[in-house]
Amino acid sequence: MYPGRVLYVPPRWDRFTIDVRLGFGVHREMPFRVEGVDYSKVPPDDRAAMRHCLVIAWGGKRVLVHTSPYPRDGEPAWCRLYLDERATAPPPAVMVVPWGRSTPMVEGGEFFEWVCANGFRHDAVRAMLNGRADGAPAAQ
Repeated sequence: MYPGRVLYVPPRWDRFTIDVRLGFGVHREMPFRVEGVDYSKVPPDDRAAMRHCLVIAWGGKRVLVHTSPYPRDGEPAWCRLYLDERATAPPPAVMVVPWGRSTPMVEGGEFFEWVCANGFRHDAVRAMLNGRADGAPAAQ
C-alpha cells in the first residue's frame, strides 16, 4: 500500500491520476482505475453530478493506494483507494479496514455505491466529510 494524493478526476471519472509516494523521496504521477467505481452504472444525466461528488470527496486529498502489481502495458493499474484524511460523519457502509491497518477508512468503491444510492447529492458528501451540508468548516 502506498500513500499518495489525488491530482485529477477526469470527466470520465473511472480513472484517477494520483501522485504516489514510492518511498525514499520518489514520487510518480500514475493513472489508476478504482475498483468498484463503474462509469456505466450511472445514468448519463447524472454523470456530471457524480463527478462533482468524486471531486469534492477525493480531489486533492491524501489517500492510500492498494494497487494490483502488474498492469498491462499502456493500461492504468487497478487499485482500491482509501481516504487517508479524517471524515467527520461517514456512514458505516463506506468504512472498510484496509489490509495492514487497524482503523476503518472511507473506501472508494463503497463510497461510489453510497453516492449512487443517495442520489448524487453534493450536500450529503460535504456532510460526510466535515459534518456540515453547506461546505463550511465545522465549529470547534
